[in-house]
Amino acid sequence: GLGAGLDVVHTPESVWPGSKITVYDFKTRKQLGEASVVSAVELNPSAVPPAHVMVAGIQRRLGRPVKGFEEGTGRLFKLWVSPRLKVLEYARYSAFVQFDDLNGSGAVIANNHFTDSYCNLARIATSNALIERNVFSRGQDGVHIRFLPDFLEGSAGLVNITLRENVFTSIRGCGDGACDTFCEDMACILQNVDEEIRAEVIDVGNRVHRAQGQHLV
Repeated sequence: GLGAGLDVVHTPESVWPGSKITVYDFKTRKQLGEASVVSAVELNPSAVPPAHVMVAGIQRRLGRPVKGFEEGTGRLFKLWVSPRLKVLEYARYSAFVQFDDLNGSGAVIANNHFTDSYCNLARIATSNALIERNVFSRGQDGVHIRFLPDFLEGSAGLVNITLRENVFTSIRGCGDGACDTFCEDMACILQNVDEEIRAEVIDVGNRVHRAQGQHLV
């Protein structure tokens, strides 16, 4: 039978009947269930709670700040799903939902040159991704594959991410700060990968140079 209507905040309008959703626990990122969207209706803007109200509810569940809900940007959808997901019926902001049709599953990033990043080289949040034969040079940090509760997005449930035959040159291993430490191996490039999906990240034939012209690994 159809699940009761459930409110979804911060959701693109391109959710359509047949879209698959996967539901995860906010804190543990454990999968709680799967369903398909039967119908989706955007509610009247007058029914949308102020941004600070939505944020307050989510922050209570997470126990930490949430970004990206600026005043006037909130939109509220009501979805009907099948099968029924009881986890979503009893508590507001009881879980977070990934829309598998919208997360770029199967993305291929190949034959590019990325340079001069003031932050991480890439933030990957899609399954079955292939990143191959790219050059990454002069970056503040490596590749991030992490759940970001502050933005309600990230790595939950990801599988089969392959980095193959890429070249990394002059990449610092700084995390969220500044440092003078340059990566010398892929362990440094991939230090920001969530532990529960580390086995899903495949490193094949990549090379790391500490500085331009110096090949270390």
